[in-house]
Amino acid sequence: MLHLNQVSPFVRFCMYSKLKGPFCIQTRAILDYELLLVDDGEFTLVYDGIPYDFKKDDIVLIRPGHSHEFHVKDGAFLSQPHIHFDVCYDKQSERIPISFKDLSQFTEEELGMIRPDFFEECSFRSPKLRVSDCNYFRQMFFDVINTYESQTPLSILECKQKFLKLFIYLIDQNFSAYVQPIAATKRNIDMQLIKDYIQNNASRRLTLSSLASFFHYNECYLDRKYKKLYGISPMQYYGFLRNELAKNRLAQNVSITNVSDSLSFLSIYDFSRFFKRHNGVSPSEYKKMLKAEGNEGSEGNTEKKQ
Repeated sequence: MLHLNQVSPFVRFCMYSKLKGPFCIQTRAILDYELLLVDDGEFTLVYDGIPYDFKKDDIVLIRPGHSHEFHVKDGAFLSQPHIHFDVCYDKQSERIPISFKDLSQFTEEELGMIRPDFFEECSFRSPKLRVSDCNYFRQMFFDVINTYESQTPLSILECKQKFLKLFIYLIDQNFSAYVQPIAATKRNIDMQLIKDYIQNNASRRLTLSSLASFFHYNECYLDRKYKKLYGISPMQYYGFLRNELAKNRLAQNVSITNVSDSLSFLSIYDFSRFFKRHNGVSPSEYKKMLKAEGNEGSEGNTEKKQ
């Protein structure tokens, strides 16, 4: 998941590249990100085992540690300027090489150099990016490459500035639903708020979708982060609370129908299935067990008095 406060891009390498088929880059994985524009021509990219065909004006994002290979057909022409970059600069950024090996050939050191994939939790898996204004993207894309190649005293900062503008545009167009511009501590606070909300609303009908919508989270992200923090998913916790409420109310001799209604079940049959799934017995069987236990206790007290 991408957290905006962490973003500090490092442009590692840029170049204009023109190829003529037949041409192939065998299966490899790169350590960083590569952003590629099909300036002219066409090619096929096999990415995580899935083939994708690209043509003029298509935009490609290859992420760290993903196996892929390039194929340019015999006689075909391809112009594919590209940019290698890190989303976040760190002490290793300047020593990361451009890789032409597959993951199985990486050394332990190289495996440790694979850049964090900030989009790992996204459901968006295709390497093909989409933009609403291709001319605007092209202008920014080539501005980054030209600045990189200028090698002026301030080109590093200028390149970072111009790439950041480009990166913001790509995030907005493709990944805005997966951006969380908050620190880990705030995420934990949010998860606690969600936990409190479930506790306070356990008698109502809640779904993962309604929780995610109310707290402005992606469903998969919410489920994963909550489970990582508490060791149980939000809906498992919700089910646990509802089951405890049901048992307590049945123990107070509230009718099964009233318990079902008070917990907002759709029907008494829906409630019975829920209860049996959690306790192994039906609500009516549970009430009989409680009554039997109560009778045994009464008999024991009578014997003591005698």
